[in-house]
Amino acid sequence: MRKFLITLLLVAGIGLFVFMYLRANPSVIPEGNPLDTVVQDDGPAPVLRTPQDYHIMEQDGGIPLAEAQQAGLTGPDYAYLQGLGAINLSDGVNALEGATVRGKSFDLGYVYNSRFGSEQYAEFNINGEWDELHFGFGFDDAHPSDPQGNHAIEVEIQADGKVVFGPEVIKPTDPPVFGSADMKGIHRVTFVSRRIGKTNMFTPLILDPFVRKYPE
Repeated sequence: MRKFLITLLLVAGIGLFVFMYLRANPSVIPEGNPLDTVVQDDGPAPVLRTPQDYHIMEQDGGIPLAEAQQAGLTGPDYAYLQGLGAINLSDGVNALEGATVRGKSFDLGYVYNSRFGSEQYAEFNINGEWDELHFGFGFDDAHPSDPQGNHAIEVEIQADGKVVFGPEVIKPTDPPVFGSADMKGIHRVTFVSRRIGKTNMFTPLILDPFVRKYPE
């Protein structure tokens, strides 16, 4: 019994000595000690969103460009027109680099920069592969207003030369207009903007236009 107690005291003493030594010299503890490793759970990876219906876009705005690019600007069931690329842009029409419309952000689309003249257009080839086109028209919140309503923009969409939307008149003080059009068998889609008034320099936007395909 006496030997057992002596052995127990020796083991306890050695353990206490080691503990006090490590406490006084923490640098001797090897890096990467499994006991010091904390496993961090970042949760599931975020789901990258694809084009949304316009009733959602009216409430929340468009999908950010960076997120749309990660998800893919084109896919088997949808394609942003900005991802497909325009085949014909009139002078002053450029890809949108971000806009705020009625407090909602939109990164994908086209801007009809101010040019004198009656008409500007953006034309796309969708190769007869899509069922439906979704689109929006509006004005950036940073755009000058026109409280007297003396100026306006007339917009329309043509599918293989046939008008499928509009002409619709939009003023800078109006809320954005969203819609859709049947695209079955259509190859060329043209977005047309016409300024009303000779001194009209207002700049309309096409907001997040995309085409989609429905399961058969």
